[in-house]
Amino acid sequence: MKKIFRSFLILCVAISFTTCSSDDDSSNDDIPNDNSNDPTADLVGTWDLVALDYTGTSSTGIEGISIDFSGVAQNIDYTLEFSENPNEFVAGGSYDIELTTSLFGIEETQTVTVNDASSTGNYSINDDMLTTDGDAISIDNGLPMDINIPNDLTIIELTDTTLMLNQESNQIVIQDGVTAEVSLNSQQIYTRL
Repeated sequence: MKKIFRSFLILCVAISFTTCSSDDDSSNDDIPNDNSNDPTADLVGTWDLVALDYTGTSSTGIEGISIDFSGVAQNIDYTLEFSENPNEFVAGGSYDIELTTSLFGIEETQTVTVNDASSTGNYSINDDMLTTDGDAISIDNGLPMDINIPNDLTIIELTDTTLMLNQESNQIVIQDGVTAEVSLNSQQIYTRL
């Protein structure tokens, strides 16, 4: 049982640090359109991560095992920069995640340090969806997992000073022969530098 718990804990940590897809159908009423209806122009610049939090569940059909997890970023030194023509982004920095997991009512909290995270790629915006071809929040965590999650983020707020992104994912992951259904909801908040 301890090996299964450890595998799911590693799985949850890995998923929490990757970019997730979004199925949110929220409107883009909060996205400013001051630049000739081009939200890309509003996004261009350097953004400083000020908050990252997430919650999720990983469940299997094995004896009804379900792990709830949540994470909150601390000691954040992470930026996300967008350029235009071409539409590229560069992300990098470090932060700690206070990760809390709960299995069979037993809660465990630990701090996971993310050092020298970096990512680059292209991006596009369609209504309130920001799609990247790399991770907006990315780490090299050394875990033996191959998690392929589409990089779609819902823009909740985009102003001259604030960028708020939401990610939701529901997926099936196979780890060490165990199949798990994993759901995740995360929110990132940035301020413009």
